[in-house]
Parts: sequence; structure tokens; C-alpha cells
Amino acid sequence: YNLANTLTDEMKKHTKVHLEASGKTVAEKSLRILALACADLQKATGYLPGFGLLGLRMEHFQTTVIDSPCALRGQVARLLEPPLVSDDVVQVVKKNSCLDSLTEDIFEQLDQLDEGNAENFASSFRFVGDMAAERVLLAARQAEMRIKEKRPKFPAMALCPSLGATLSGGGFRHAEVLVLLCPWTNIASEIPGLPSIRPRHSREFMEREEMLPS
Repeated sequence: YNLANTLTDEMKKHTKVHLEASGKTVAEKSLRILALACADLQKATGYLPGFGLLGLRMEHFQTTVIDSPCALRGQVARLLEPPLVSDDVVQVVKKNSCLDSLTEDIFEQLDQLDEGNAENFASSFRFVGDMAAERVLLAARQAEMRIKEKRPKFPAMALCPSLGATLSGGGFRHAEVLVLLCPWTNIASEIPGLPSIRPRHSREFMEREEMLPS
């Protein structure tokens, strides 16, 4: 939550914010931070229509094997009017989902598009846990690198996360994450003049739920 508050404050001052993280569980934590910061910004602006979503453009994501320390680097921005995806086409990703199949599926979806209408592309994923989150990030990154190699003018992609339902009594760590994969376009301006976001919970609660950075 502390990192989400920091990102929220930075998004009020800048159109793009650099993100860099390394270690275990980086994939899931980074997506949760974006989702929480987006929710806080929407609340602070009175849930204005057309606010958009916070998106992550990955510049680098690397891990040796799933569920091992990894490194993530990219930019965060607020994307206006992201494409909509129907709930019945959201792909469920599990911790043991095949990474190669997921990568190929995303690549084929991208390759079917003409560059002129690529801005309308949207694909959505639902998952719980860091191992599944790593698969989503790795597949999205590898598919984007492949389409860029084949079609250099293809637009960059962004991951726009939001939080879904809590699936057990374990709390925050067991909440599912929804991720929209869409073009890195329609970047909004900063949101000046908003008050600082107050912490959602006490430090004791965050320590108990392992929400504080290690």
C-alpha cells in the first residue's frame, strides 16, 4: 500500500512514471500496486467518467525459471479510453498454465491485426498468485517482442490491471487480478491539485498481511 500511495502521488505530477523492481513475487506485486493506485486516483477524482486505466509498458522482464527472482523495468501512464473486453472472453491463467501456448496465443491475436487498426486490440486475463502473474507478463513480453521483430511499426503494448474478487479468507494476497492487454496509446496528462492519499490501513495490519516492501 505504501508503494501504491507513492505511485498515486507521482501520477499526479507526471504523465509517465518509471517503474523498476527485482526479486521474488515482483510480477504480482507490481500489478497489484498499479491496480491500487488506479483505484485511489479514480476515488480522488470523484470517479469521473473517461478516467481510463493505469497501464504498464514493459521495457524489460526477465526470470530464469518461473517462481524465481525476476527483474522488471517499464513505464506507467494513465491510458484514456482503453478497449473493452467482454467477461466471457477473459482467459483464465493458472500457475501451471503452459507459457509457450499462452505466448503463441497472444502473438497470433496480434499478428491477425492490421497495423492501422491495432489500437483497437484488447485481450484480457484473470489469475491468482505470482506464478500465474509471471506467466502473463512473460507471455505478453515475448509475444510483443516477436510481433515487433516481424512488424517493426507495430505499436507497443500495455498491461492494465485491476483487482477482482477475494477467493478465500486469506485476504489481499488471495484476491484475483484482472489484466487488460491493449496498445500503449492515448496517454493522459497528469492530475494536479489532488490531496495526498491517506494510508488505507495501519502499519500493524500491513505487516500482518505482508504488504510492506521487504
